[in-house]
Amino acid sequence: MKLLKYFTLARIIYFFLAFFTFFIFYSLSTAWSLIYRIFLTLIPVVLTLILIKLFFILPLENLNNYIIQHRIIKLLTLILALSLIFTILIFYQLPDYFFMILFILTFIFFYSSYYVIYFISVLTIFFIFLIFQIFYLEQRLALDYLEYQNRQTIKKQILESIDYKFNNNEITIKSKNELKQISIRIPNNFERIQTNQQELNFPLIYIGKPKDLELPIFSCFLIGKEYPFYLLDLRIQSILLDLKKNSRINDFSQIKNPFLSSIYKDKEIYNQFYVFFDRFYAENIQIGFYAIPFDQFYLILWIRETQKKGFPHDKYILEILNSLNL
Repeated sequence: MKLLKYFTLARIIYFFLAFFTFFIFYSLSTAWSLIYRIFLTLIPVVLTLILIKLFFILPLENLNNYIIQHRIIKLLTLILALSLIFTILIFYQLPDYFFMILFILTFIFFYSSYYVIYFISVLTIFFIFLIFQIFYLEQRLALDYLEYQNRQTIKKQILESIDYKFNNNEITIKSKNELKQISIRIPNNFERIQTNQQELNFPLIYIGKPKDLELPIFSCFLIGKEYPFYLLDLRIQSILLDLKKNSRINDFSQIKNPFLSSIYKDKEIYNQFYVFFDRFYAENIQIGFYAIPFDQFYLILWIRETQKKGFPHDKYILEILNSLNL
């Protein structure tokens, strides 16, 4: 009867952990649509449950006795434990004192009879870290695949429905179907950036920046009206997470910039921007886009700039946006 109680409690804890891990990974994919959120959540949750199930199977007491009796095995597990700790701390750029504390703890447990429990704990932390990396890799692969699919469709539609040209620093985009037109004036001192330097792989109409300056960068391209905006949001978040992993930024915040909407009140202009402090530039940087409806497409104005206090955009970007003729 007592064993049955323990068995029931273990099952309750197991199902609680299943729900808890599902909630964590589901909440980390808020920008995705419902079907993709569930799909992306399943693999890391299954891996987490396999890890938990493993602890019910492992004969920890026998394993502990075996390692204590064989010093060479104990030494190898010590090296492995330190390697795993070092990998996690280096990847997340954590302070050195974290490593020192865990290094000291490892040696304390090395000379105790609870070394296997400590080693399993380190191994568990590493596998949880690995599961999170698998989750983020899933998101990246899904994003690349969806973008690739949509780019192929968009490219075909653009060739069939749109004419665009760049003459005398003016971009003109014309619709073959409805005879609509958009023109954008680019500042005289802007230079075009080679397409292999771009962060987006859409069929670009233009990407450029001022000569002898790194920022601002302005680009524009077209997407279909059925294209989900959350993919553009995810692409920005993907760029920012890479910067965060490299310790170039601490954090970022999401904002709305109503500048274009305040000018073109008759147009439904979607916008999404992110702000962060960039250590490389030692300034606050703003990255994001405006989506302007045009025929069966959206014209995306993709912007990366230093944030100017009291102004919605950098002076060059303001010049471009004010030149828009819809």
